[in-house]
Formats: sequence, C-alpha cells, structure tokens
Amino acid sequence: MPGPVHPAASAGDGLPADAIAVLPAEVSAPAEDAWLRLGVMDLLATRLRSAGLPVLASDGIVRLVPPGVEGDAAIGAVRAAVALRRLVRPAMRRNGATWFAHADLIEADGSTDSLQAVAATPIAAADALAERLLGRFGRPVPSAADAAAPSAAELIQRIDAARLADDMAQARALIDGAEPALRELPPVRLRGALIDLRLGRFAQGRAALEALRQTVSAEADTVLRARIEDGLCVAFNRLGEMDAGLAACDRAIALVESRNEPTLLGHAYNDRGVIHARMQRHAQAQADFARARIALNLAGDPLLLARVDSNESTLEMAQGRQAEALPIQQRAARQFERFGLIDEYLISLANQISAHLALLQPGPALAASEQGWSRLVRVQDRDVRNLFRHQRAEALQANGRLGEARILLDEMIGEAGAGRDWPQRALSQVSLAGLDLRLGEPETALLLARQAVPQLPSPEFDRSRGAGWRIATQALQALGRLPEAAEEVRALGAWAATTGDAFVVLDARLAEAGQAAAEGRDRDARRLYAAAMEQARRAGAPPAVVGRVIEADALFLLARRDLAEASTVIGIGARHADADFDAALLEVRLYHALGRTEAWREALATAQRLAGERPIPPALLQPPGREPALGAGP
Repeated sequence: MPGPVHPAASAGDGLPADAIAVLPAEVSAPAEDAWLRLGVMDLLATRLRSAGLPVLASDGIVRLVPPGVEGDAAIGAVRAAVALRRLVRPAMRRNGATWFAHADLIEADGSTDSLQAVAATPIAAADALAERLLGRFGRPVPSAADAAAPSAAELIQRIDAARLADDMAQARALIDGAEPALRELPPVRLRGALIDLRLGRFAQGRAALEALRQTVSAEADTVLRARIEDGLCVAFNRLGEMDAGLAACDRAIALVESRNEPTLLGHAYNDRGVIHARMQRHAQAQADFARARIALNLAGDPLLLARVDSNESTLEMAQGRQAEALPIQQRAARQFERFGLIDEYLISLANQISAHLALLQPGPALAASEQGWSRLVRVQDRDVRNLFRHQRAEALQANGRLGEARILLDEMIGEAGAGRDWPQRALSQVSLAGLDLRLGEPETALLLARQAVPQLPSPEFDRSRGAGWRIATQALQALGRLPEAAEEVRALGAWAATTGDAFVVLDARLAEAGQAAAEGRDRDARRLYAAAMEQARRAGAPPAVVGRVIEADALFLLARRDLAEASTVIGIGARHADADFDAALLEVRLYHALGRTEAWREALATAQRLAGERPIPPALLQPPGREPALGAGP
C-alpha cells in the first residue's frame, strides 16, 4: 500500500531556528573517489556540530538525497522534508595533484554565499573548507593538535561514508583491510563494534566495546569514552542485560551532561529510557525521554526526536493510554517514512497495530499491518521482523483471518533459535494458545501456554506471561481438571501480586473468578467479576482489556440466565459491537436468550459480517424461541 504524501515540514519538527543541513558533496573526480560524496558531507557536518552548531544528522540527509539527486533537486528534497534556515551544498573537484573544496551557503530566502579551499588531499581540502565555514558562522577553529593524522582521518571518513550508504560489508572491509596501526586506533575500533551492533551481532559488539573501554580513559578522550559507554548501553539492552545496560547509560550521561554534546547526550538519555521502559519503570522512563527531548531539540536532529516520540507513545500505551499515544506514534511513523528509516517505520507501525487492537479497532489495525507488510523484506533486524510479524498475526486474528494468523505464528515458532529468540517464540505460543482455546481445542491451548509461560522473563513480559497463564487455567477448566486448575489459579495470583502491575493482577482475578464459576461458587464468582470490572475502571484499562472482563462476566451471567445483569454488563461494551466480533457475538447471545428476534437478527448480521473464519455457535444461528421476562434470574 503506498504511503501518504507528506507536506513540507515546519517548525513543529522540533528543530532550532538556526538548524543547518549539509548536503552530499557533488564530486568531479574518478570513480574511486566516489566515497567523497558522503565522506565530505559527514566530515563537514561533524566539524560544524562539534563547534556547537545544530546540524541535521547525516543519516537523515542520505535518505532524503539519494545518489543522482544534485543541485536544486537536492535542495528541494531536503526543504520539503524539514524546515531549515540554512543549507550547505559542498562540491569537490580534482585538478591534477590539487583538490578544490567548494561550498555554497544557501539561506532560506535563496541568497548564496560561496566559500572555497585548496589542498593536496581531499580530506585536507575538506578540513580547510570546514574551518572557513566555522569562521563564517563565528565559531572558533580547533587547533591542529585536535585533528587526526591524514591517513586516519581518510580511513574514518571512508568507513563513515560506507556506513551512511548502508554498505556494512564495505565498511567492515575497509577496517579489515587497513594497516594494523590504523585498524587499532580507538575511533576505528569503535566503528567496527558499532557495525556489529548494526548487523545484530550484539554479543560480538559488546565484547569489542568492553575491550576498547579498557584502552580509552575518560581523561584522555571524554567524548569517545562516552560513545563507547552508549554503545555498551545499546548492546546490553539488546542482550537482555538490563542492569548492565543502565550502568553503561549512567556512565555515558555522566561524561557528557556538562559538555556541549547534545546529540550524544540525547542518545544516552533515550537509550536509558528504553531500558527503564522495558523494566516497567514508567516514571524513570518518562523522565529520561523528557531529558532526551530537551537535548535533541538543541542538537537539531528530527530523526532522533521522532524516536523519542515513538518511545514516549509506547510508554503511554503501556499505561493504558492508547488513544493519547496513537497520534504521536502516527506522527513518528510519518517522519520515519519521510526519511526512509524502514526499521523504525515498521516498529512504529507495529505499535500502531497494538494501539488499534487495544482500542478494539481491528480494521485500522489490519490497515496499519498492510502498510508495512510489503516492506518487511527490506528489514534485516530479526527482532524488528518478529515484532512486526507478531503484531500482524494479532491483527489478522482480530479480523477473523485465522488461517493466515496461524501460519505466521507457526513460522515464528519454527524459526526461533535459542537464547534471545525464546521470548518471541513464547509470545507466538501464547497467541496460538488463545486462538486454539477459542476454537475449542483446550488440550493444544494448554500445551502451548505451559510451554510459553516459563520463557517470558519479568518484568518486560509480565502481561504476556499473565495472559498465557490465564489461558492455561481456562483450558484446564474446559477439560474438567478443576483441582489442577485451582492450583494454577493460586500460583498465578501469588505471582501476579509480586509484579505490581494492575493489568497482570486483573488477569489473575479473572482466572480466580473463572475458577469460582467452574466450581459452582456463584456468589464468589459474582463478587470477583464485579471486583475485576471495578479494577479495570480504576486502572483506566483500554477497551480490549475491559472487553475481556465483560466477556467473562457476561458468559457467566448468561449461563445462569441472569439476563437483566447480563444486559447491563454487555451494554458496557455495546459501542464496540459494530467493529469487534466478540462484542457483537455477546449481543447475539443476549438477544437470543431474551427471545428478541429482530434485535437478534440484526446482531447476527453484524457478527457474521465481522466473523471471518471465526465460528458462531450453531444454536445462535437458529431463531430464538419464547421471549422470557427481562428480569428472569437464576
């Protein structure tokens, strides 16, 4: 499905009024010098940024200005995406043994100021041009002692150019093929470790960063040491070592919070916020994302700001505020799509799917999954692919496309390896268990749920673990194994009480109510279902969570022929019956039990429209019999 056409960005992108974009260099030189297109761009951007100027990240510019786009077309592509006061358009030209570096400084009104530098090597010429630009902006020029040796500087820029072109193989080949003395330089080793992280080799990246950390002291190079610590923060996070990740983030922040390094500081705060969020420490995560936003507003990096947007909205969703989070997530997705950041775009779409499902909006959830499905082949990160595939499977289930959902979940279970793949496998097993339970296959549901629950570590997967555990209790109850179910219900309740998560405790209470109903303790069941409804209300639970309570309570009441109370409970979720199959089916059950033929017929038509491959009990397909009195009870 094609994406929307985006209007030109405005100040709402969070950029400073004096933000600058450095375009890819236009290079007139032999083919072997093609790396200068991105290498010179990044060199100039880095030098300007190091002097405290707000410069857009090179990663974003590369995606806005692909190879072959130059001149006015390049300027137009950037200005259409972000509101900027100034653009720097560099050019490199070789004449014999001499390199000419040129830059046009283009203002918002179209006026241009040109600068030029000449040197014997392209890096020296670009460095001289950077100094002239700094002088033009009234910034001091660093002393020569701060500059890297020419050969090292060229290697670093070649590596960065390959990385910006998303050619990790070339970037790695440049490192491996360098002279040993250059290959062992800390900035080169750092780039090698970050390439490992980019390619998903998190254990290798962590080992490389830990070894490098032993050789770079904070006193010798504070910023480089901070970049190492931030890389470790990311590596530990992706490896599930949360405490170690937090410690690395803390060290990175402490090193640069009093320095003029807003991009690095924003990175570190955002990375720490992600870990806090995964550990369900919502207040700490919110504080870190707020600090990241302040730093990145100073840095002038719209892509990192979009990442913070996405992370903040995910945090809102974790606290049951999907309606507030969804517009923020959609805004972030537009920014990721605009800049061609496919991994981030797919993550944002997956979060949108989750939000729509929580709001009982299966149609929009499926539409969001369709937007990303055709682009999934471009995603290399296995975790991102699995996240999106799992959310698509959930959207397919919610729209009654059960066969497609089952195929997708089975694929993820079959592909999962050991270690960090286990949570994804377990999440898929919980989804399949819920599907099987609804389709009347409690044995399979029980097996899948029991396999999944131990593989979902706390606290990040507490809610999925609680959902899977409740499915196990329901399957045991359906199988008539009530003593065994009672033991599971007690264990679930004891564990849920330790999590401090209201939604997990809610699942445990529903399991307890279901057990009371299965054992014929109707008074206890009524009390527990009422308590669950009040708890969902107090917790501000989203419609899908409230819907779980409504369904369980309503089925209990209908089975006891308490039609008056069932009408009240089902009425709470009736506003979702036009879109949500479960809510629609409850209305069919109610009107059938009440003997309201016309209302039953209309509700049945709605349920059949929404059902897809989901079965409707045969008894409900037959017209109701006599019409009992509304107040009939048990």
